[in-house]
Amino acid sequence: MKTPIALFILLFFHIGVYCQTTSGTLQTFDRWQLKQVGQYQQRLNTDDTAYASAINRLAGLYRSMGSYEKAEMFYRDALKIRERSLGKNHPDYAVSLNNLALLQKDMGNFRKAEELYLEAIEILKRTFGKKNLSYATTLSNLATLYRDFEKYSDAQPLYIEALALFIDILGEKKHASYGITLNNLAVMFRDMGNYTAAEPLQNRAVEILSSVPGKTHPSYATALNNLAMLHKKTGDYSTAETLFVNALNIRQKTLGKYHPSYANSLDNLAELYYISGKHEVADSFFVKANNVIFYNIRQQFGFLSEKEKELYLKTFSGRFDAFQSYSLIRQSTNPSIVGETYNSILKTKGLLLKSGTAMRNTILSSNDGELIGYYENWIHLKRQITHLTVSGIPDRDTTIALLEKQANDLEKMLVRKSAEFNDLENMFNISWHDVKNELSEGEAAIEFSHFFQNTDSILYCALIVKHDSDYPLMVPLFEEKELRGILSGSPGNNQKHVNAIYGKHSKPVTKLYQLIWQPVEKHIDDVNTLYISPSGLLHKISFAAISSDVNRYLLDDYHIRMLSTTAKTGLSTRLDFSSDHNVTLFGGINYSIGSEANKPWLFLGGTLEEIKTIDTALHRHANVKLVSGEEATVAKFKNIASTSHILHIATHGFFFAEPEQEHFATTHKLALDDIEFRGKMEYVLKRYVNNPDPLMRSGLVFAGVNDYWTGHRTINDDKDDGVLTALEVINIDLRQNKLTVMSACETGLGDIVGREGVYGLQRAFKMAGTDNQIISLWQIPDKETAEFMQTFYGQLIEKNDMYEAFLKTQKIMRKKYDPFFWAAFVLIQ
Repeated sequence: MKTPIALFILLFFHIGVYCQTTSGTLQTFDRWQLKQVGQYQQRLNTDDTAYASAINRLAGLYRSMGSYEKAEMFYRDALKIRERSLGKNHPDYAVSLNNLALLQKDMGNFRKAEELYLEAIEILKRTFGKKNLSYATTLSNLATLYRDFEKYSDAQPLYIEALALFIDILGEKKHASYGITLNNLAVMFRDMGNYTAAEPLQNRAVEILSSVPGKTHPSYATALNNLAMLHKKTGDYSTAETLFVNALNIRQKTLGKYHPSYANSLDNLAELYYISGKHEVADSFFVKANNVIFYNIRQQFGFLSEKEKELYLKTFSGRFDAFQSYSLIRQSTNPSIVGETYNSILKTKGLLLKSGTAMRNTILSSNDGELIGYYENWIHLKRQITHLTVSGIPDRDTTIALLEKQANDLEKMLVRKSAEFNDLENMFNISWHDVKNELSEGEAAIEFSHFFQNTDSILYCALIVKHDSDYPLMVPLFEEKELRGILSGSPGNNQKHVNAIYGKHSKPVTKLYQLIWQPVEKHIDDVNTLYISPSGLLHKISFAAISSDVNRYLLDDYHIRMLSTTAKTGLSTRLDFSSDHNVTLFGGINYSIGSEANKPWLFLGGTLEEIKTIDTALHRHANVKLVSGEEATVAKFKNIASTSHILHIATHGFFFAEPEQEHFATTHKLALDDIEFRGKMEYVLKRYVNNPDPLMRSGLVFAGVNDYWTGHRTINDDKDDGVLTALEVINIDLRQNKLTVMSACETGLGDIVGREGVYGLQRAFKMAGTDNQIISLWQIPDKETAEFMQTFYGQLIEKNDMYEAFLKTQKIMRKKYDPFFWAAFVLIQ
């Protein structure tokens, strides 16, 4: 049986507060420290350095307890006081930088942590010189950061220098700082596989830390934990278990059962019990660790910005992957373990999207003018940053950094203020039982998942729940490189490429079926309705068009509903028309208002007929507005979208998967070797094609876009440059919108980011508030696109249900055409 990959993330205790608690629980020390801070507040001005020292110690305590929100608040307050009172060139200011760096590392912001460490080191060298404890401590902390990223050649000399300084300053006496650095150096040698070098250092660290700060302190528990890891690595499981248990007990007593370090101890023991053959015990410890981890995620999501949440979640990504790998191995003996994996997927899939949307909806629905004002200021800051990113303004990097800090701080304030009102708690309370209870006979929910089995192998699985399931079933499918090989090809030869993947009626291609569906179908032979939530590259697959035989597709055997998550199987797709039901149709757009030469975007004559036909079908049932020609601007769209119950957008869409200029030039038939023309295109290349943000590399084009993309007009002439990016869509209030139809090329594409799915237009419209979307996975000819849309709206009028209308349209088109012409469109709930 293959042992799963490392099922833990080590959370080492680092020096940084420059004081150690030596007795009593942290909770007792917390009350004493708060009392001391209160006394300072009464006696001293809050700019007093003594007050700064007090709240700095309190921040360190909160960090040790895993209360990152309070830790950050007090650390930043101490830093500001010291900057005002002492200046940036003072050792105490450097100490605050070091402490804040420790916290940033805990929260996964490793780049920021490195910046803060390096700044602190430079200040300490200038003011104290190298021979001081603060300098040595910061060196040790920076070394540990490098060690965790396997930059051993950078870490080792820093550790050696720090140890030499501790000995020079402190002599041979036992000191916690020296012991902690020995511990961290030992861990580095262990990670490098040099157990001979690691063992004496680790034993010495345990000896020192058992005396100072003592056997009841978390740093001693960390040293025991690391010594246990060393014994486990060398096969001495009995000694390892004793040490792991001791560390667990100390952490439980001093830190509590919800601390990240306690979860780390649970994971370490679980893996030890697994490889020792105590599988049932291992299962229970892993599940306990899961609960602690999700508790901490809930806590930190109550104050972190979206970017900070993303970084924090990444610190657990390896652990989540490992648990899925473990569950796949254990399900034959303990099928209930797959229920825990399903729960984990429900909680983490699209978590950033769900939390961001919850915050936004809470604020906009609050009727709190002040809170909404803060939100609008935040949106304004983000727009400024986007504009400055592509501008040629001198010193723009400095301005951007300042605005990004302001935007981040404002976003965190908004998160805190909205946290108590939104439904974030419900996101973490969802379980596979809730999914099961929503299903009827003949229905099944399938959560697809992908995870690293090892450093170069990503495995895809299907987790299946039916109305009568005792537990979810986890079905292994394929490695990502297999699917990537099928999907790779030249998108320039679009029809040929799609036919090679999905085949034709008379000439099926069954590779997708064999890879994705054949392992699944034997478990759902009594099912006719499927709720499918894709993962990873499966977002690029049209499930309805997967072919099992000649002229046979999944569409023929199942009713398939595509969902962001199977937690939402009960969503209604009913849509009743009325005279106050606003439908807005964009099409027949004039992309060139003032220029004629070098048109990147060609006029789509068929889209004008498309929206006119839809208007004819709908105008007796709803309030329909057509927007076309020069009127169809981005500004017009933003103005009208928020009151539209149905939005239909027939235009060009784009997604630039990589910042690659030559591919862009080929696609749009542009002569970038023409120096003058290339200069005019710099705006486009910088703003869209080469932008690091995938939400800026995905968008829809509107009136006048060619004038900007060919350099005939500049962005300074008007804020509307003819492009609606996914990033801009997020800032439109679409909470009234029931359906958005993007009758455009490749609107379902985007960067695929871990458990968050596709970063592109579909994500943006979800965040903006739309309930349902019809998107496209590849380019379709105008004629068949118009036919599909006309059929869909006719069916929608008849059935008053978006899903039923979409399914019927697919089946009508499927009888007439190969998958290339009908399978690109996907309805996402």
